[in-house]
Amino acid sequence: MALTAEQFHEIQEILSERRFRAEKEALEKQREVLEKVSGYADLDEKLRTLSISAMEKAQEGDAEAIRALRPAIQKIREEKRVLLEKAGYSPEDLEAHYSCTLCRDSGIFEGKKCRCFMKLQGDILYKQSKMGEILERENFPVFSWNALTIRRGRHRPAIRRLGNI
Repeated sequence: MALTAEQFHEIQEILSERRFRAEKEALEKQREVLEKVSGYADLDEKLRTLSISAMEKAQEGDAEAIRALRPAIQKIREEKRVLLEKAGYSPEDLEAHYSCTLCRDSGIFEGKKCRCFMKLQGDILYKQSKMGEILERENFPVFSWNALTIRRGRHRPAIRRLGNI
């Protein structure tokens, strides 16, 4: 069964909310680190400045200048990591933690619907089918052998109605 436009929009809303929540939590953690970890903000600014310089040199085609900047950039990254660890954080703490690591909650992976999208699609179609309601009434715990009889001459059971089971 294909999705309606409304169902597709519902899935996109769910994925968008997940992505927003993960990115918001990462930004909040980054702000926390910038405020609490002494010296981290300064290193972050130095790294940003050096990275911009490297991009400018790359646009100019100055490969030698880029090679000269790499060790300084690596040194600052290492200093940031050390400061984080001393303060009880890890670099992964500052990253967004998406519900789906494949598509990062976009719903698309390698040009196709991601498995998280397909799961949401299945959930929505299952809910629409009302199978959950049916299975609440008709399931193995309420199954009764008394509802089955064996017809003479046949080996297959036939179901007879006993009213509301």
